[in-house]
Amino acid sequence: MNPDTIGPTPLFTAEHRDLIRRGLKTQTRRVAIDVKQPYPNGARYMREPLEKVKSWPPIARYTDARDAVCCRPTIAWRWSGDKLNPMFMPKLAARTFVRWTCRGVERVQDISEADCRAEGGYLRNEYISTWDDLNAKRGYPWSSNPLVWVYKLELLATGDTA
Repeated sequence: MNPDTIGPTPLFTAEHRDLIRRGLKTQTRRVAIDVKQPYPNGARYMREPLEKVKSWPPIARYTDARDAVCCRPTIAWRWSGDKLNPMFMPKLAARTFVRWTCRGVERVQDISEADCRAEGGYLRNEYISTWDDLNAKRGYPWSSNPLVWVYKLELLATGDTA
């Protein structure tokens, strides 16, 4: 565990968590709902879904489609139910840590081709589609050109023994 971690990252999709762990997603944009930066700079841990492994005693494992590996060190299952939403994943279960640095505020449509690639290897039209998949139903479609906070992600540690 990284002792200087200041808190969790915002939630990411399973695809984006995988891209971050592989070093292919080094930026993210978050809608600027408020003028105050919502995620201060610093080291953060990435939250992921967990599930109970039917063993004795029951232990936790990550459930992202690509890996499904058990947490290391072994974490005893202590939650009701068989699955844990990533929103509630504790820091002690984290395996991926990133340095989170704010680059400022811009309009989402101001994103460059290089920034689209840093968002996960996307071409601009793919990024637009991904943006709408994640944000249109929340009231922030690409066409509305919302203000966004731009964050740089630097992978610090990853694996099942972060």
